[in-house]
Amino acid sequence: MRNLSRLAVACVAAALMVIGLAARAEKTKADAFAKAAAEALSFQAQVARLAGGVSTNTEVKAFSVTMLADYSAAITKFRQAANETAVKEAPEELQGKLKDMLDKLRMAPTASFDSLFIDTQVAMHRDLLVLFSGYAGSGENPALKKFAADFLLVLQDHQIRLETLAKALPRPA
Repeated sequence: MRNLSRLAVACVAAALMVIGLAARAEKTKADAFAKAAAEALSFQAQVARLAGGVSTNTEVKAFSVTMLADYSAAITKFRQAANETAVKEAPEELQGKLKDMLDKLRMAPTASFDSLFIDTQVAMHRDLLVLFSGYAGSGENPALKKFAADFLLVLQDHQIRLETLAKALPRPA
């Protein structure tokens, strides 16, 4: 009888440990998405501001205005959705690949800025579509999952507009 109760206690303890590990894994996945999304949102808002000031193409300037409005709104919605994650804010200071891409755009000659901006945005939006659709489909945090699903529609619209701009944009020789 004593062995049976010890076994039951051990089973309960093991089950609690597994539940704890699963919850931690879910939190880690939510934190990883939140970090990637926060960095991407910040990058996109900064790039939109830059394009609004540097671009010489009226269509690119118009898109940058839309982009800035959409990403600024997304940052606000992200803050609300991410309240249960370790990441609460979109960082102002970027690091790594995103910082390098922003620096490259900042240093681009005016004559080639528009094509570099559009090419960067087409690639970035492809990556964002993968990130957001993945979390919208299999994310564990309900608020972040809803945020990802809602913003996916904006990303899809941006991608269509960017591909149209890429085809129409004059390329420097």
